[in-house]
Order: sequence, then C-alpha cells, then structure tokens
Amino acid sequence: MIIAENINDAFSCLCGQVLEHGKRKTVRGKTVLELEPLLVRIDKPNERILLYNERRNNPFAALYETLWVLSGSDSVEYLKFFLPRAPEYSDDGETWRASYGKRLRFASGWDDKVGRMWLVDQIMNVYQWLKDDPTTRRAVMTIWDPVKEGTIKETRDRPCNNWIQFMIRDHKLNCYVTVRSNDLFFGYNVNTFEWTWLQETLAKALGVGLGKYYCFISNPHIYEEYKEKVEKCVEASYLEDLLLFDVDADHNISLPTLPVYDKLDVGFYRKLLEPIHKMIDEGVIAFDGNNIQKYLALFICWKTVGRELFTKSYSQIMKKLPLTDMKVAAHFYFNRQLKRSKDVAVAYKEVQNGQYNLNGELPQA
Repeated sequence: MIIAENINDAFSCLCGQVLEHGKRKTVRGKTVLELEPLLVRIDKPNERILLYNERRNNPFAALYETLWVLSGSDSVEYLKFFLPRAPEYSDDGETWRASYGKRLRFASGWDDKVGRMWLVDQIMNVYQWLKDDPTTRRAVMTIWDPVKEGTIKETRDRPCNNWIQFMIRDHKLNCYVTVRSNDLFFGYNVNTFEWTWLQETLAKALGVGLGKYYCFISNPHIYEEYKEKVEKCVEASYLEDLLLFDVDADHNISLPTLPVYDKLDVGFYRKLLEPIHKMIDEGVIAFDGNNIQKYLALFICWKTVGRELFTKSYSQIMKKLPLTDMKVAAHFYFNRQLKRSKDVAVAYKEVQNGQYNLNGELPQA
C-alpha cells in the first residue's frame, strides 16, 4: 500500500512506481506501462489540488468537472469549455454515456416486487444512511451498471471508477474507491479531486471530521508517449515549485485549502453553475459570486476576453481571494499560459522568471 500525505505526494509516488516497475503492454493499439493492482491511502484528502508545475494541471477543469458531477449532468455542452477533449469520450458528441454524475444522482433500476422503475439519488441515500446509523458499513454507491455496460458493445465511455463507499470511524468520514483502470498521469488526480471533494462535503453535512481517502486501482498505468513528461514530474518537486512564490515552503508545508460546501442536494449545484453557464453563453463576465464562482469566472475571462483586459481583471480579483492551494494553482496555470503569449507577458511587470508575490501585491497589468 502507498501511504501519501496528499495528492501531490501520491502523484509523485505513483509516477515513480510505474517508471520503476511498470511492465510494457499494448492495449487497444497503444503502448502502456502498467503496474500490478495497488491500494493508495491519502491522509489529508482536503489537499486535493495538484501543484506540480511540470504536470501542466488545469485546476479550473478539475473544479468545474467536480461541480458538474455533483449537479448530475451528462451533457458536454459546457464541460468542453473547461475540458476541450470531453467530446472525444462522447458517443454522440453531446453527452457522456457513463457520466458519473448522472449515474450517482439518477440511478435507475426495475423493481420486480412492485413492478415499477425506481430513480435514486445515491449521494442523498448515502448521507441518510450515515446520519441514521453512523456505524453503518452499507453506505455504498455504484457507478458501473451491468445492464448499461452489458447491452452495448462499442462505446467511447465506460466508467473507470466503479464503486464508492463511505464509513465513519473515530468520528471521521473515510472514503473507499475502487477503480478498474486508471491513467496515473491524466486521470488519477482529477478523480481524486472529485471524490475527496464529495468526501469532505459529506463530512461537513454530517458534522464529523475528515478521515482518510483510500483508492484501490486494478490497473494503474501511464501511456508510453507521456513517459518523458512523467519522468520530469518525478525529478521535480512541487515544494521546489512553491519556493518560486513568496510563501514559506518547507517539507512541512500545508497551504490553506479551498473550502468546500456543506450542501448535497442536486438542485444546489445546478443553481450554482447557472451563472457560470450564462457567462459562457453571453460572454459577459461577472465576479460577484462566491470564491469558487470567481475562480471559474476568471477562467472564462481568460478564454473569452482580450488578454490585456484579462490581466487587469486577474490582478483585481486575485487580490480579493484568500491564499489557498487553488490560488497557487491558478498562478501556476496563468503563468504557464502567459509565457506562450509574448505580447501579454510584458503586461506583467512583477513577473520575472516565474516569480510571484502571493502575500503582497499581485502582478499588475
């Protein structure tokens, strides 16, 4: 078992393991390096944002996809704005057939006893079971649907994450996830973000502490075409990346984390995303929402308005946001983007060699 402090520690351990012990296989025409099944435990699941600069992580995509899952959606209409590759995993170009959100929020099944079809919100079920009996071992959600998967031969989208359990022990909520196949470089960190977010949300709603996150992966792997990038991540250290910033960084660093909600109902998340979708549709950016909405609005601003206007908005908005791992990840992300845009990079008078001052004045346009 791999025991990790947070997502960054887990990511580094997994990448190192697959480089050292991975066996080369050809799967569906692509070469992968794969490991034997393994179990990963993360002791601080709230530290869920990947901060490896070499990984080129998009924290906005992970944040939006998590809220999208909790909203019960299967549409890629807005998901593709944050995750451009989303349509590649769609059979019809409009939906994800095996959307985690839809299968969790709108699980369906025929009941022979009463002769009718049931529609179940698994997240709310789990909450109620844990509230009624904090010692229960039955708070389980399933994503793999044997009927849906057994009645279609060809599809671009079969769920990789299949089974999720929550259990309260020592007044803390633990989460247990089973994954049939996991791309350690691209998929692991996003899935970890989603399920630990749900874990913390459930813990808040139940009034208990946040426990540990366990993930069993039957087939952990990386695609060989990304091996060089994985090697760079293993050679680097996210703590070294943090030292580029004016943040006290050492081996005991623990940045404040982006707070999650304590709401579980599907309607809350649909309403939360309404102004985000409106901004995408109309191209009118508003920063009057909560901090999570502000981060998503900032990304929309980056994608839709002129770069000079973006730098002004960036400076104004980031000054108002508290220091969290999400703020650091946003700095990493936009710094990487601006380095590819020479006409915009000059607008950042305080950015030199990737150095920012997070605790003082932010980069000015």
